[in-house]
Amino acid sequence: MTYDPDAVKGMMSPGVKKAHSLRAAILEAVRGHDLAIRVEDDGSFVIFQPIAAGPSDIIVTAQRDEAETNYRVNKTTTSDRSGGTLRSLPQNTAVVSDKLMRDQQAQSVTEALRNVAGVASFANNGTGLTSATVRGFEVTPLRNGTGPTASGGNPSAGIEPTANIERIEVLKGPAAILAGQSNIGGTINVVTKKPTADPLLVLSGEYQSRDSFKGTIDASNALVPSKVLSARIVAEVQGADRSYGGSIGRKEKFLSPSLRYKKSGSDFTIGLTTSEQREAIPFWTIINTVPDSATPVGGLISRDRYVVGRKSASISANSTRLYGDFTQAVTPWLDLVARGEHYTQTVDQIPINVIDTLDYGKLLAFNSHALDKTRGDSVDGYGRFQFSTFGIKHTLVTGYNYTRTNIRHFDAPSTMVEVDFLDPTATIAEPEPVLPNPSYIIGFRENAVYAQELLEYGPVHLSLGIRRTWFVSTAFLDGFGDTEPAKAVSTVPAFGLVVDLSPSVSVFGNYSKGYIPTTEVSFTGEKLPDIRSTNKEIGVKADLFDKRASLVVSLFDTRQNNLLIPDPAHPGYAISIIGGRRARGIDGTLTGQLLRGLNANLTYSYTKYDYANASAAAAAGSVYIPGQPAHKYNAFLSYDPQNAFVGGAIGLSGYSRTYAQVGLPGYRIPGGSQVDGNVYFKKGGARLNIGVKNLLDKRLYQATSNPLFVPIADGRTITATLSYRFF
Repeated sequence: MTYDPDAVKGMMSPGVKKAHSLRAAILEAVRGHDLAIRVEDDGSFVIFQPIAAGPSDIIVTAQRDEAETNYRVNKTTTSDRSGGTLRSLPQNTAVVSDKLMRDQQAQSVTEALRNVAGVASFANNGTGLTSATVRGFEVTPLRNGTGPTASGGNPSAGIEPTANIERIEVLKGPAAILAGQSNIGGTINVVTKKPTADPLLVLSGEYQSRDSFKGTIDASNALVPSKVLSARIVAEVQGADRSYGGSIGRKEKFLSPSLRYKKSGSDFTIGLTTSEQREAIPFWTIINTVPDSATPVGGLISRDRYVVGRKSASISANSTRLYGDFTQAVTPWLDLVARGEHYTQTVDQIPINVIDTLDYGKLLAFNSHALDKTRGDSVDGYGRFQFSTFGIKHTLVTGYNYTRTNIRHFDAPSTMVEVDFLDPTATIAEPEPVLPNPSYIIGFRENAVYAQELLEYGPVHLSLGIRRTWFVSTAFLDGFGDTEPAKAVSTVPAFGLVVDLSPSVSVFGNYSKGYIPTTEVSFTGEKLPDIRSTNKEIGVKADLFDKRASLVVSLFDTRQNNLLIPDPAHPGYAISIIGGRRARGIDGTLTGQLLRGLNANLTYSYTKYDYANASAAAAAGSVYIPGQPAHKYNAFLSYDPQNAFVGGAIGLSGYSRTYAQVGLPGYRIPGGSQVDGNVYFKKGGARLNIGVKNLLDKRLYQATSNPLFVPIADGRTITATLSYRFF
């Protein structure tokens, strides 16, 4: 804290009582005097006498978030309601910062998630959006801590352009207290950029292999002299001539204007995003199941890069989102927080759904076309109370969460076609347009109340939480009408403990629950039980290199208490078995600045996947857990001194082999590793980043759960990004 001696000369403070934060203490000390307080970028306070400000006013202006300038991120955002630091969270949390993504030239959330241990991401196959798993369990990303779908998250957060992402937070282990149901293995929270009062104008242009061009503008500034009101606009346009597999290229138009009011105790942000995206299905192959052919049974059929069927096989998504985030300090001991969004999205899917093998290279597929129209609303509001009793500091959060989603699904008349997989000249007809009436309409609604408390006494930080959720789903089926609404109620607890062994080292442990409500019934008409999960974890967190880097290592055991699987005796129905999927292992992350100019992000995870009740699962045909590598690692080192003309980076990522299906015979996808490299050139506000991904041009087969669709990663790809920061 610093101050102007002339400004405070002759002033006396009556003393400070019952202040539970540094901000509250300083505000109480200067109350009644014509002084203002400014918060600097490093978090320090400056006391001064303003030209025009109310008595004892804290002047807080919007600054660029630390994730835009560092690999290491210290503070949480919307993934934790207590307002603490990542060190204070009793779980393994990883953050992929904007700076790391820019240095790597990450093109998507899927690509950025390579930096996170224990996370596997999947390219779309033309039948759905990009998906990801945390510790073997599928998740749907949140955006800014909310998601308009009661089915577990925000369907468009995973396709948010990286130009508009401040950070990606990954909370490992069930996080039902934050995210509600479904994300039982963890939560991915995509945090978008906010306005800053400091002038910012960055223009960039990018060229990538296969004639892909992208232009981006990121501009922000204060709108009034006091800097309490600021605005930001992020816009991006991209077009590619073709994809790596030879089909139509990626296209994108994105616009995101936002406004922010930030003053003493107040931080309000509202924004709008609109986007149009088109993504081709990736280059792919299949596992051979035909004996006595050119490829052994269980082997991957090798083929050149050409389009199978038709070039138009793709997925397009158009979305609009209106959102708000509001924080108001009512008293030194109470903050009120509310955030929410209204969301619409149209997803147009034109896939080739391979369903069987007729002969070697001869496939049977659905030539189909589907359209989903989604609308959603989400609101999360809570009060954060801070007080002390008997030397124990309390941070108590109580709140209400509401989400609602409606999905209208349209189908086109589909036809069965034979696809000659090995003939580059073979084509199939374009699919029919979708029919005007929806095939089905489904709706989800969640209402939840929750309470969380953080109790701190010296080096001990105890976290407690509980959430009660009421879930309702509705459905309309073409030809059958409305079905009976399905309802479920669930209560989940969470416990966590952090103990500081020193100012820079802590140990932690947690026990948490997750759940997925079910609406299915058995063959006998009985409702099947909800799917629940349990997570146990212990670990250590450390700040290293003068707190410029952080290390997190943990041991975990996540399991489903029960699992729904197809009923082998009654097709079309399901049964529940006690003991579902289980994931046990270790994962660790080291991220931050190791030396001046040398930044690193190093991750490794080992996970053993199995079924807690293997005999019951095997009897029903569930033997393997597909798409999940036991080993996953990523190392990225960049050397980029502030005043140097030249810098560079090197990256190595890889994964072990995975299963390609749930049941026998247990086909496998080989593991692989990829080397990337970058060279940076800087002069004034100009920066040129030339990167090469998959430097060795290796053929890398990606994870899948379908032996008839095995994605292949892009080969060697050169990307050149030229940006200029005007201020």
